[in-house]
Amino acid sequence: VVLLDDVILGVKNLIDKWDEFDFQNINFCGPDLVDRCEIASLLKDRFFHEVQFNFVEAPESFWVGRVKSIRLDYSNFSKVLSRPPKSINQIKK
Repeated sequence: VVLLDDVILGVKNLIDKWDEFDFQNINFCGPDLVDRCEIASLLKDRFFHEVQFNFVEAPESFWVGRVKSIRLDYSNFSKVLSRPPKSINQIKK
């Protein structure tokens, strides 16, 4: 998960400071590996208390050719932001 504020700042900094970066690959991502269930629960707890949802496990056929999780390296994104990316847990009420 990457927070929109970080995406906006990252794009702005890339535009403004393009020549300062000595890398060509950047993962715009946050520091936490979270799944959709965690995101839904966090949003319900903090913003949408009345929302009701059920978690449904994907069938095995869904996972054919797909990985269950991906952890990206955000070190270059941190350089673009001039700080670590924000965690989803930093979302304020």
